[in-house]
Formats: sequence, structure tokens, C-alpha cells
Amino acid sequence: MTVGGVSYLELQRTATYAGEESTLAAKGRYDPCVVPRATPAAMGLADMALMQQARQG
Repeated sequence: MTVGGVSYLELQRTATYAGEESTLAAKGRYDPCVVPRATPAAMGLADMALMQQARQG
């Protein structure tokens, strides 16, 4: 995944709380496909729109 020319999957230079140089390695799940989350996201947006409409009268 690249955002602003920086890949989150590449090692990145960082610093510890003590100020020492270190590297940061992204770990965990990387899922480039948003299809499994599309339906819940759309339903949540629709719910918020309906609630906003109900509040306005």
C-alpha cells in the first residue's frame, strides 16, 4: 500500500522514546480488497444519513 509515495510495507526509519534510531516494520493483515467490507460500510453510511434526516425533521 502506497500513500504519498511511502509504502507501509517497507522498513521505515523512526526513533524510540529514548531518542535512539530504529526501524519500523509493518506487521499484520494487508487486505487490498475492500469488497468484504463494502456492504457494512454502505449500510453504516445509509444509517447515518437516515438518522441525520430524522433529526432535521
